[in-house]
Amino acid sequence: MYNIYFVLLFVACVFGHGQLTVPTPRSPPANAGSYQQGPVDPTTSAFICRNYAPTASVAITAGQDLTIKWITPAAHVGDCFFYITYDGTDVPEAQKKWFKIYQRADCKAVQDQSLTFKVPSELPSCASGCILRWEWYALHLMPNGPVEFYTQCVDVTVTGSANGYLPQNRYVIPGHLTTSPSDYWNPYANTVNQFFVGPPLAYSGNDTNTGTTTTNPTSASTNPTSNPTSQSKSGPSTNTGSSSPSTSGSRCPSLSDCANVCGVGKVSKCACDASGNPDVVCTDAAESNASLIVVSMGFLAAFFL
Repeated sequence: MYNIYFVLLFVACVFGHGQLTVPTPRSPPANAGSYQQGPVDPTTSAFICRNYAPTASVAITAGQDLTIKWITPAAHVGDCFFYITYDGTDVPEAQKKWFKIYQRADCKAVQDQSLTFKVPSELPSCASGCILRWEWYALHLMPNGPVEFYTQCVDVTVTGSANGYLPQNRYVIPGHLTTSPSDYWNPYANTVNQFFVGPPLAYSGNDTNTGTTTTNPTSASTNPTSNPTSQSKSGPSTNTGSSSPSTSGSRCPSLSDCANVCGVGKVSKCACDASGNPDVVCTDAAESNASLIVVSMGFLAAFFL
């Protein structure tokens, strides 16, 4: 059945949105075009590793820094994460169990920059079959959504700690995230209360927002194969308390909110429509055209459903 993600994937074929570039991720088939930068349906196997075949492994070391980089040509506001699985090649990707080792807020703010994070020292060794997975959810269509989801995978080997161990709670993908826009933070709200959605970090550290905490998903059990049905929401980040418009009860975005979505100097329109919902147009070609397509998304979705 066609659904709203069909429309998003169609848009992605024309306009790049974002992808991991370092470490080098799995490559798309020759006929995939720009799809590697486009959103994927978070309810399908494409949300694991885009259904791309394994490639040469990248060596990482527990306790050492790993250089990472991503690009977001369409500068959508949203958060990104790294997960890893130790399940080998004999386990189908749809059955592999993953755990989170890194999380960062507002990933567009550091796009196309070389960053590092410390690979958890708790990781054991892995000679083959391990996968590092980058995930990004974009919130530029809030408050009504849909949330857009992106992913890339890197095949890795791990030089681990002699006392390394795997965390008890691990998660099958898809199913680790909610798809409901109401479960995500709204960058256009009067007071931006930012939080991470999804499983908690498996080990302490690698949280880019000092003071942010993440709780276990409320329905996650100690069974390593279980998936959460309601997602964790971490405490306030460094953005907590930042305000948008001063008009009480208004959902109209401020110029600061619009800049967060479009990028500084790329805001063409920042207002509310007749229904009181955000009406934001960016001067960036990819973002602007995507926004124009979103205006008619309801018609397209109704046509294809």
